[in-house]
Amino acid sequence: MQVLLLLTAASLGAASVPDLAKEFDTWASSHKKQYGTTEERLQRFEVWSKNRGFVNAHNAEEQMGFRTYRMKLNHLGDLSRDEYRSLLGYRHTQSSSVQATLQSLPYDAPASWDWRPKGIVNDVKNQGQCGSCWSFSATAAMEGAYNFKNNGTVDKLCKGNTCGPNSVPCCSFSEQEVVDCTLAGKDNCNTGGNPADGVSEIGTNMKGVFNTEDEYPYTSGDGTSNGKCTAKTAGVQTGITGFTNTKSGDESALKLASSQHVLSIGIDASQQSFQFYSSGVYVEPACKNGPDDLDHGVAIVGYGTWSETEVGTKSAGQDYWIVRNSWGDSYGMDGYILMARNKDNQCGVATAPLYANIGSVDSTSAVLV
Repeated sequence: MQVLLLLTAASLGAASVPDLAKEFDTWASSHKKQYGTTEERLQRFEVWSKNRGFVNAHNAEEQMGFRTYRMKLNHLGDLSRDEYRSLLGYRHTQSSSVQATLQSLPYDAPASWDWRPKGIVNDVKNQGQCGSCWSFSATAAMEGAYNFKNNGTVDKLCKGNTCGPNSVPCCSFSEQEVVDCTLAGKDNCNTGGNPADGVSEIGTNMKGVFNTEDEYPYTSGDGTSNGKCTAKTAGVQTGITGFTNTKSGDESALKLASSQHVLSIGIDASQQSFQFYSSGVYVEPACKNGPDDLDHGVAIVGYGTWSETEVGTKSAGQDYWIVRNSWGDSYGMDGYILMARNKDNQCGVATAPLYANIGSVDSTSAVLV
């Protein structure tokens, strides 16, 4: 701790106030930040300066080999820790589904996997100032299920949308529909919600019909949602019927499931280190993994192990999950974070995972073991 404090003081003192002000102006311009008053700008400069010191101190420790990942002052650089936490909108609730049934799969998962080159994962999206991460998390799982099953032959309503480096035709579905319509719109930007409820809204209430992003655009980026559902019944028939949960806390079951599905998960993202993650494998001992500790909805799109040849030698040999965030591509590694895998369910990655079911005869949840 003493080393960290000294590094922080040194990083803050390394530049004069005019130099810092110029650096802040450059940062604000690059992220299209606009402040209404001089007072607000000064307040944001003060917060940004403190965050700058925190990031620089961490990166100095990473260079000395004490950390497995780097940070950067991204678009969240002018938010205090409390303001940042207000954006985390995952709320754990007990599923209303029928008692889970057990399943097993007769194969082993590959050593590494990545759904992104397969043409089923959309570009990273941005929830903006709304606590709607749970909606983006649920939608990512449903998009993955639908796009994988249809293998490039998608509904005409999805025309023009493509996924992956080979531009495979795919569907991008409406997070705004999930926000407005789930539980009659009560899960707004301020209250947050649960991905399981979002999948159930499409699978049960809409009988699998889901509006595309173009049909029902996202409008809550400014931090407000009116809770008025305007979903069209003439949307895409996805065939989604419900969801399957993997066994809570079991990263082996999660690995097996993620080699077959894009998964929605809840995590503990409350640490400032998550706010400013840039690259490497995110190992954060302060993370918690209880159901009530989960505060942010994201999606797993694969997994792997950090090799010796990759930048960041401290991460070498560390297993990771490839996690898709919903804060735009300026966050992390083009919108993604590599979170520690096989490290005692760190940050709760395996506490409440689910994937969307397509074509089964009921909409009950199941547990994969």
